[in-house]
Amino acid sequence: MVMHIIDKSFVRTPRNYIIQSLLATVAVAIILYFVNIFTEAAIVAALGASIFIVFAMPRSVTAQSRRLIGGTLLG
Repeated sequence: MVMHIIDKSFVRTPRNYIIQSLLATVAVAIILYFVNIFTEAAIVAALGASIFIVFAMPRSVTAQSRRLIGGTLLG
């Protein structure tokens, strides 16, 4: 079993991963700018986890908008 440091699909199409990372960064920056929650570490951690789910696993059941909004409101 050979372990690769960089995923083969990233080597073939790095543009998709870079754009996805930039979009996630911009989304977090916009939300933090408007909500002004830089001092609320727990909220920032939860927000980061939600954004990771949306961008890394968009077809997952947990990435559905209903579940994300409901989980955020309950948490």
